[in-house]
Amino acid sequence: MVRRPPLGHVLATAHDMPREYRVMTALSGTAVPVPHTHLLCEDTEVLGAPFYVMEHVAGTPLRTLDEIAPFGSTGVRALADALVTTLGELHAVDPEEVGLADFGRPVGFLERQVRRWSRQLEASRSRDLPGIDELRDRLAATLPEQGAPAIVHGDYRLDNVLVTEDGRLTAVLDWEMATLGDPLVDLGLMLVYREQPVTGGRSPATSARGFPSSPNSPGCTRPRPAATCPGSAGTWPSAASSSR
Repeated sequence: MVRRPPLGHVLATAHDMPREYRVMTALSGTAVPVPHTHLLCEDTEVLGAPFYVMEHVAGTPLRTLDEIAPFGSTGVRALADALVTTLGELHAVDPEEVGLADFGRPVGFLERQVRRWSRQLEASRSRDLPGIDELRDRLAATLPEQGAPAIVHGDYRLDNVLVTEDGRLTAVLDWEMATLGDPLVDLGLMLVYREQPVTGGRSPATSARGFPSSPNSPGCTRPRPAATCPGSAGTWPSAASSSR
């Protein structure tokens, strides 16, 4: 399989293929399921952009309710649990042990996140979004205390993993924004993606019966390999409880 940036305009620092290749290569052999990598080519004369070659892994990203419905409520819940457990496995990997000690700058990570995404917002504005500037300013003014650093995926969600027809999570994809930082960023973003709107008349996969809601579970403050978070059955930790 060949992986390259999309065609057309790409924002600076987006779709970083060498970065993606490095983290996937480093995680190969850990408990985190990633495709095996074979070759990185940074010569833009070949395909017009950097690219890499990786193995083909069985599975499909699940985006809509129709795609996930065949698993039934029990299968959907098992898949959601696997999603959380895999995130915990990622955050349990020691960056130094897999050669990623210099993969990012954990100190000041949260502040840089707000600053970078503020720049991305300015570079890609296409319509008026009421409240977006106030949200940016509030985030900058209320940064939480940063936790112990870990390998952060940066865009962890259900449709960035591959799932087989029998419900196995076989690979985590889309590592271009991975870095070293506060792992609660991954957890918080996963919860944001839990609440997706209906688009084009299609309900999101996360609306399926059996997929946990996320209203309360104050005891879970960090993903863990065991994925055991105190709280009511069928719930995930809320974004508020995830901020310590």
